[in-house]
This record gives sequence, structure tokens and C-alpha cells, in this order.
Amino acid sequence: MNLKYNQEYPDSKRMKIRASIYCRVSTAAQAEPNRISIPEQVRHCKNLIHDRGWDLVYTYIDPGYSSSTLNRPGLQQMLKQLDAFHVLVVHDPDRLSRDNALVEATIYNELDAHRVQMTSITQPIHIVDPIQYDPRENDTVFIQRKISGLSGGLDNRRRRRRLIAGIDARERSGYCCKPRAYGYTAEWKQRIVDGKMVIEKATIVVDADAVIVRRIFNDFIGGKSALSIARGLNADRVPSKKRTLWTGSVILEILQNPVYTGKVRKNFTPVINGKKVRKPKHEWIIVDGKHPPIVSFDVYQCAQQVLDRRAKRRRAVSSTRLLSGLVKCGYCGWSMAMEGAYKEGRGRYICNKWKNSRLCDRNPIQIGKVEKGVLHEISRLSDDTGLLQEVERMSRGGEEDALKNELSRLTIKFQQYPSRQRNLFELVETQAISKQVFLARKGEQDEEIDDLKRRIDQCQKQLVVIAGTSTDVQTISKALNEFVQNYDKYDIISIKQNLFDLIDSIEVKNDQFYLKYRFSSVDCVVASKDATHKSTA
Repeated sequence: MNLKYNQEYPDSKRMKIRASIYCRVSTAAQAEPNRISIPEQVRHCKNLIHDRGWDLVYTYIDPGYSSSTLNRPGLQQMLKQLDAFHVLVVHDPDRLSRDNALVEATIYNELDAHRVQMTSITQPIHIVDPIQYDPRENDTVFIQRKISGLSGGLDNRRRRRRLIAGIDARERSGYCCKPRAYGYTAEWKQRIVDGKMVIEKATIVVDADAVIVRRIFNDFIGGKSALSIARGLNADRVPSKKRTLWTGSVILEILQNPVYTGKVRKNFTPVINGKKVRKPKHEWIIVDGKHPPIVSFDVYQCAQQVLDRRAKRRRAVSSTRLLSGLVKCGYCGWSMAMEGAYKEGRGRYICNKWKNSRLCDRNPIQIGKVEKGVLHEISRLSDDTGLLQEVERMSRGGEEDALKNELSRLTIKFQQYPSRQRNLFELVETQAISKQVFLARKGEQDEEIDDLKRRIDQCQKQLVVIAGTSTDVQTISKALNEFVQNYDKYDIISIKQNLFDLIDSIEVKNDQFYLKYRFSSVDCVVASKDATHKSTA
């Protein structure tokens, strides 16, 4: 084989050729079933360089980097040192780039600009004397590059489709293929099938984690909330799957996952247009799994009934605390939690994120002062029609400014498309991308342009509506007066429902709160230190 290669490329003997090696592997091992390790790539490339009699100059390695990006340390270093060698050796052309025409064009343009040739183990390309090599005159190299790039891209697409189809088939057969849920792990096992020894990866229970899963289900059915369960696990120093703090959302995910009853859940978060989309429960596909359950189906169903029962009514509205569900932390946006006794408003609101993880500011404010300040502000607004008109006018102005800013942003983005389209045409004219890639990207750009036109037209129509109409101040005033006059007659649930109708949120920051009405984008500030009321609008 070596003799044949030397006879095929006699021109490579005219001068001493300096060669470098580039190797890469991706972190997505499942996407590369035929992958070869970096040491093996280096070994094969060194053998080729030795057999050709070339001098090895550099070896560039990118472990765990995708071929779809130029942000690879080894690649960037190689591009800076292209003047130091004549030939770049790779195991396969897809180690440089695969299925990304722009990345491929950039790399090959740099190689051509420095008169560097490239060859590979799997797809050898003819190497000529560096003195005679001119990439603009060598059509054979250009054709071979395009063919190898097209072949690598098609192979990658086929592997991906086969991989997805294989995962889907295994999941429908009851195997857990995705990262195992908390409480499970994967282990290689041997078994006899039709008289033959078969080795397969099985999903088994982690006993220590299974105890925590059963504790979560039992505590939830026993009346504890997801948040209180998370706090209990954090207090007991129980590590989560990612070795971070437990949160209420993680507890809820465990409670809703049927994998703990020995089932496999499909169509939960399918990838649509490159993004994961969470599907509602009635669209899940549940199949019998081959892994052992951790909790019984009856326990799981009981937990789902508790979840459904609690979801029917908003917890914040049903709470006896006047402003629960409305008060937010001004630093992180999380809800505020109560600290201390609620009786007579003597407790304090503190940031719930700080309470759970200490990742925010404590941000305390006295509950009684906030409640009194909010009720006073509503009363003041209901008595002063002029102030209410000013709030409404400024609200309308704020909405108008927001729409104008959005319209300006969309217009600037729309004006960039002629330049982007010219660049796309230049790429296909210079054969940096194929006609198929050009048509696909042009179609995407046309869709984006149509979407921008639609959104620009929508903003313009909304501005016309705002300019010609205004909020009915009398209706707002009537609603405020009715709430103030009947406050003593309402029960706590009715009061809170009215507050939810009037107020969008109450933001707490620096011992002050900022009141945002549902009919206004204006922030009305109350300083809790001296209960002074003022408008920041």
C-alpha cells in the first residue's frame, strides 16, 4: 500500500515537505458511532507522514469540540501557524468541518490563502510540490474537497437519523435510553438469549437514592409542599442528582415522572425546530419499561391526585396572607417568602431565592408596612381623579414608547437583510456553499423577512390604536372606589381576588416597594421607612 501511494504521488518527493496533524473528537459520543479516539487518529496520521518521508511540525488537538464551530483552541492555533507547514493531515475531512458550509469555507479559504494542502487517512488527496502548488489552478483538489464534504455531511445525517430511530425503537420497547432519572443508573449485564450470551446496558435502582424518592412521594401525599420537601432535603444535606440544592421544581418533576412506577415516558420534551418543547401530560406516550419500579402505581396515582387538587386553585389566592403571590424581589424577580409571625403584620417578607439558596440578597421589608402602604395607595388613587388620569396618561405613553422602541428594533433588523442576502449570493457564486444549502438558507431568510414584515405591520397598527384611544378613567375609578368602600364587607378571599384584578405585582427593593397596576405600566413607590407615598413616574 505504501509503495502504491509513493508511486501515485511522485511530485511529493521534489522537496522536503513539512506537515502538521489536526485531530478532534466530539463530546456527543452517541452521535459518532464510528468514532475513533484521538490517540488512534494521531497514530494513523504519524504513520502516513513517516511513510511519505515528510517532517512532522505540529500536532493540533481539539478534544470535545463540535465541528460546527470555529471556536476551537487547536483549530485557532493551527490557523495562526499556517505559514509554518505545507500539508495538513487529518484522519477524515469531517474532523475539520462537517455539515456547516460557512465553517468549512472559512477553513479552506485560510488553507488556500497560505497555500497549505490537505490530505486524510480515509480520503487521501493528491499532494503536489509546494513550490508548484496553486489552489486557484488545482481543480482536482477543489472537486475532491467538495465530494468529501458532501459525503461526510450525508453520512452524518444518516447516522443521526439511524440513531434517533434506534432510540425511539428501544424506548418503545421499554428501555430507558436517555439520561437516567434520579434513583436509577446504568449497568452492563449479561443474559442468555436463544442460547447465546448477550451483553446489554440495563437500568438498575440506586438503593440510597430510591429511599429519597420514596420519602418525597410519602411526604407529598402526607401533606407537605414540594418546596418544604426540598428544604428538608437541603437541611439533611441530601445531594440532588446534579449535586446542587434541591428546589420545588425538581421535586415536582420527580412526582410527575411515571418512570418510578416502571414505565417509560416518551413525547415529553421533543425537539421541535432545534428547541425542546414540553408537552402537556395528555400528549405523553407511556409504555411498560424493563426497569424495576421504585414506588407502586397506587402511590404514584395518589400523588397525581394531590397535584391535580392543588392545581385547581391558586395557592396565593387561597392563602390568608393579604399580598401573597403579588410581592416580588426587585433583585431577582422571585416571589417573596414570609419570615416570622404573620399576626398583625409583624413578620417580614424576604427573598425566597435567598431563603432557599442564598444566591440573592435577603431584601427584607416589614409585612404590615407593605400592606398598609398598598391599601393607602389604592385609596389615594381612588380619591384623586386627576392623579388617576395622570397615571393612565403616563401608562399609555409608556406603552407607546415601548412599541416605538420595538418598531425601531424590528426596522433596523429588517434593513440588514439586503446585505445578508448579498453575502449569501456571494457564497454560492464563489462556490463556498452548494446550491442546495443556498436554497435552504434563502428560504429561511425569506421566512424571516415575512415574519419581520408582519411584526412591523402589527406594531404600526397598535400605535395607531393607542394614538386614537385611551383607557376609560371612569371605569378604573369606579373599580377602585368599589373596592375601597366595600373593603370591610369582603372576606379575605374576595379582597385578594380584587387585589389580583387591580395589581400586577409589588416589587420590593432597598426597603421600598414599587406598585404596578394592571391598567398601568407606572411604578408607584412607597418608602417603608416613613410610609411616604410618591410616584416615580
